[in-house]
Amino acid sequence: MGEVAQDPGSEAWVCITQLFKSTDNDRRFVHIAETLGLTPKMLGSLLSLVPGSSKPMRTIVEEWHCDPSWVTAIVDELVQRGLVDRRVDVVDRRAKSVSLTELGEKSRREASELLSVPPPGIANLSRTEQRQLRDLLRKATADLPPPA
Repeated sequence: MGEVAQDPGSEAWVCITQLFKSTDNDRRFVHIAETLGLTPKMLGSLLSLVPGSSKPMRTIVEEWHCDPSWVTAIVDELVQRGLVDRRVDVVDRRAKSVSLTELGEKSRREASELLSVPPPGIANLSRTEQRQLRDLLRKATADLPPPA
């Protein structure tokens, strides 16, 4: 029996999620992490921090949807590698905040550059098709808040 036809928006969303959930995309992320001498979790953590600002550890726990001890372990590793600083929060002295170091910002920039290279499915589109896709995705995300 054939598949039930979906509306075009649902079909587009399925295609977008396939791009992100593909084994090739996972391997690419792992490879980029290894290239930078990081674990995938460390790379994801580094990318979640905003250059030039600090983030309370409590906020990181909420954003990552994980146990505080896990966040502490990842942050400890990033601190040991000189990629982040952990300091007493200026607003709540009982809490700690995390910020990127100069080396952390450099590593984050390098990772972002490597991750911005499109996967083959997009790279194989013509320049015109890539522009059309970009423009449509910009339109679809215009009202969304910027990523954390």
